[in-house]
Formats: sequence, C-alpha cells, structure tokens
Amino acid sequence: MILGLESACVHEVGTSGQTLNKETGQLPVIGFDARLPLINDWHLISENRLVHGGLSYDGMLQNGNPYQTTTGTRFIDIQLGVLSSPVGNLFSGEQRLVGKLGSHEWKRNIEGSGGVNTLDELYQWHSLSVGLWHNEHHSKFNIGIDVFQSFNGSMNIDVPNIGQSRLSLPNGQGFNLKAAYRLTDDVNNPIAIGLMHAYHWTHRSNSFSLTHNGNVVGNVTEPDHNLQRTSVYLSVGF
Repeated sequence: MILGLESACVHEVGTSGQTLNKETGQLPVIGFDARLPLINDWHLISENRLVHGGLSYDGMLQNGNPYQTTTGTRFIDIQLGVLSSPVGNLFSGEQRLVGKLGSHEWKRNIEGSGGVNTLDELYQWHSLSVGLWHNEHHSKFNIGIDVFQSFNGSMNIDVPNIGQSRLSLPNGQGFNLKAAYRLTDDVNNPIAIGLMHAYHWTHRSNSFSLTHNGNVVGNVTEPDHNLQRTSVYLSVGF
C-alpha cells in the first residue's frame, strides 16, 4: 500500500513557444505495487496509482485576456511488467532490467466563471517503458530509471451546451525516476519512504471539429504540453 503527496505541473505551449497556461498544485496519492516471482529470479511487477484533487490554473483566454481558476484533476496509472534476473554487479549493488506496459487516464475539469465556459477533458493513452533498477547490497536503498513512449493517445473534450469532440493525440516521450529507502529489516513486509518523478511531453495535435447535435460549431486543437509529476510517499508491504 502506498500513500503520498504529489506535486503536479501542467504546461501548455503555443506554436511560437509562448506559455498558454500552467496548472500547479499538490494532490494526494494512493496506490499499490506488487512483485511476484516467476522463474530463474525473474519477477512479474505491477504498479498502480490514483491521484485526485485540484490544481491552480493560470492562463489566458482565446482573446488574450488572463484567466485564473481551479482545475479538477484525476490521474489513474496502471502498469504491468517484468523485472529481469541480475544483469550486473556494479557500485556495490546489483542491476536488473525492467520493462512495463501501461494504461493511463487523466481527467481534467477546468472550471468556468464570469461568463467563461467550463471545459471537461479526458485524456487516455498507453505507454511502453524500458529501464534499469539498482539495488544496494549492503544498504536499504534502491533507485530506478526508465524511459517510455506513449502511444494510442486520445482526448475527449466537452464544453457544456457548446459542443464535443474526440481528438487523436501524437505519440509522446518521457522518463521516470524512482528512489526508495527501506525503514525496516523485514524484506517480506517492508516499510519504506520514496520519491518519484515523471516527465511526459506530447506534441501539438491536428485540428478536429467541435460538434453540437451533429452540427460543426468550431475546431479544437490540443497544443504542445508537458506534464511533470513529483511525489513523496510511504510504502507499507504485506
């Protein structure tokens, strides 16, 4: 079981490199990891997270006027993978390869006010990652890094009483860093503290029609955006 706090930053960028908006804040995290032995010291691993809360939105309207509000935010991350047997024995520790396939969801509700419409967005994508884990032989410390490709991305957008659209998103790239320190000597039921950082970049999408009751009422495009998430957590094994 994992409980923690995540600092999230969403940054959308225009075609000239200008900042369109930023969303920042701290969100509670709950999750669980699992590691099951296979054969020849290989393991099946699962990493799952639910993050839910509100972020502060600081951006601008289409007419260029500044706009501040709150964005309701929910992340769901489900990953399944394999951890290899040791492939190295360097730096007073052992190294293992890791590969994971992930399914991800990001729900985003940008609250309207003062005549500005609410905007509901749902992002969904898959990811494929490869990386390396390092475990210290004579301490309770371990660290891991992986790089990933996101693919099969989509975004559903709904502007209440205005229109809806479904966009296909380009493939994205990113990386994950993870470090943990075990507080107990019991390796079967460990208690640990940890730090995770994830960075995900996705390029600008094509333009898609916004429709209402079957009629085209406009066009929408998802700009270049990056998503950074840093969390500290307490992990209790059982």
